[in-house]
Amino acid sequence: MGDPRKTVAYGEIGARRVTYKHDDTIVYDKTKAGGSAQVGLAVTLTGEADDVVSLVGNAEMVEGKLLEVYSDGFCSVQVEGYMELPGGDSATLTKGAKIMGDLGPSNAEGYIQAISADAAGAVVGRGAIVNAGTTSAVVVRL
Repeated sequence: MGDPRKTVAYGEIGARRVTYKHDDTIVYDKTKAGGSAQVGLAVTLTGEADDVVSLVGNAEMVEGKLLEVYSDGFCSVQVEGYMELPGGDSATLTKGAKIMGDLGPSNAEGYIQAISADAAGAVVGRGAIVNAGTTSAVVVRL
């Protein structure tokens, strides 16, 4: 057994979860782990209704990570702590930078990027990128 001090692991440190309603960008599927193929993607609060999340779009504020989707239109979202989120298709992922939404493969929503200087006034960034070594599992702290 290796020395645990020599292994960096964030393991959802400081995780806080919230239950929200979800819109139709998030689809319940009982055959998928967590109840949806979108579990693990980034979400944002919608402007359409209170307490509703959707998959985050390009340059939108990231509310958190989609953890579980329920058949009754609700979902569980991690809104604080350390988590892994997928980086966008051509995303800049700068360690220490705040994050915002980005698009992934085939313009799919639910991905992240570092806030760029030209977008800094356009969106409210959150958190910080801690480790961008694996672009499909960028470690962020919200």
